[in-house]
Amino acid sequence: MGITKTDPSQYGHLRGSTQSAPPPRYDGHTETLRFRTAEPIVYREQSANGGLSLDLSLTCEGECEWAVSDAETFGRTSVPGAKLNEQLENELSLALELALTKLSQRGVPSGALTGYSGEIGASLAEDLFPLWQERRGIQARRFCLTSVVPSREDVEKLAELRIEEAQAVLAVPSPPTAPNAPIVLEVQPGAAPAAPAVPETKYDMDSAVSAAPVVPGAPVVPEAPVVPEAPVAAGGWSCPKCGMTNYGNFCTDCGTKRPE
Repeated sequence: MGITKTDPSQYGHLRGSTQSAPPPRYDGHTETLRFRTAEPIVYREQSANGGLSLDLSLTCEGECEWAVSDAETFGRTSVPGAKLNEQLENELSLALELALTKLSQRGVPSGALTGYSGEIGASLAEDLFPLWQERRGIQARRFCLTSVVPSREDVEKLAELRIEEAQAVLAVPSPPTAPNAPIVLEVQPGAAPAAPAVPETKYDMDSAVSAAPVVPGAPVVPEAPVVPEAPVAAGGWSCPKCGMTNYGNFCTDCGTKRPE
């Protein structure tokens, strides 16, 4: 009976294989990091007029979606799991504090920070996300700040700040009005002082009627029609003194002589 030679590699699993397992493929791997800042972020709250300020301790929560953009770099430096998420969360918290400081300098109130997720994401895209791309081979795709909560003590301090701000507004005095200038009358020596000039007031029936108050329910009196002057007949003349129409040399009403 002949002896059959066997391939020693067939029994490699019995004495330990020397071949390494192929590296896992991370192309297109995507995860959503749901973060919560481990340490409170200090945020300076300013009043509307900038005269009062208060340092708050904020706990922030949100989401950041990332994807593997360089599988070779990611496989060499990172492994998906709890440890990687913890590292990313710490790095994100440090960069988030810098982004919130920029908004604080602009006077954005802490209660409105969740509405600035776009600007915060743009700041992270400048300070943090390029480092993730270079060192870890991952690319951030979406960022959203969902919750900003101050501590209980800071909530009470914030309410006091709003009260002080309102009191400061009410305590601002209104600008004083200039007093009326006195009337100075020049009097000639030996002459009686003249009476102060009285402003001329024009009064007529038309203005009196228009200025009269309107009484609800009172009948409206129509305006009197304007009667045109009668034309002077041929050969007659109108007296320049009383307006009488005459045909002789003297006015029959006032005796005025007919003008030449």
